[in-house]
Amino acid sequence: MDKPTNVRLKVSMEELELSEEKSLKAGKPMQIDKGRMVIESIEFDGTRENAKDYYFSESFENGLIGDLGQNKLNLDVTFDIPQGVYHPAEITLNLQPVDTPHSFTLRGTYNMPPIEETQLEFAFFENRESITLKVQNTNGNKKVLFKKGETKTLNIEVNLNQLFARFNPGSLNNANVTQEGNTRKIIVAPDQNEALYDKLVDRIDKSMRAVLK
Repeated sequence: MDKPTNVRLKVSMEELELSEEKSLKAGKPMQIDKGRMVIESIEFDGTRENAKDYYFSESFENGLIGDLGQNKLNLDVTFDIPQGVYHPAEITLNLQPVDTPHSFTLRGTYNMPPIEETQLEFAFFENRESITLKVQNTNGNKKVLFKKGETKTLNIEVNLNQLFARFNPGSLNNANVTQEGNTRKIIVAPDQNEALYDKLVDRIDKSMRAVLK
């Protein structure tokens, strides 16, 4: 019997680095330093060369919570993948809100002229949303090898620079601001600042990678 590869699931978020031009347009740059992703279930679907294809799914009763600010999950998730060369191997993240209205949120700050600091919240996906990613190795090759008896990490990476590539932070100057006590806050969600939401929501899956390490 084939000895499988043991795979541990992880999440991470790459830091947002605004270009100088975008920062100047905004007056001062925005920062994103927190994020949250709620995963109801995962599915793995792999086409294996010279061997039987492999599929499995796993559900999480109370949600698998990815803390994108701390780059960690609330549960230790591991699974076995039969050895072999896969092309492609896909992992699907089924996002579903559990204890909050949205399943994917990003938080940070924006220095909004002339007021110094405004809290930011980007909130996506009120309903179940499936994101399918092709697994790649650290070189970006989507033909991936699961070696017999090895332990690997499958890292779900959120690249903020790709997500906000076409987003001008200066557009936040015209956003509707919510006052929460003494805190000024801009919420970008399906029902608040919709034009900004629409610019970003279709880029979320394009800003994510599944990297086998």
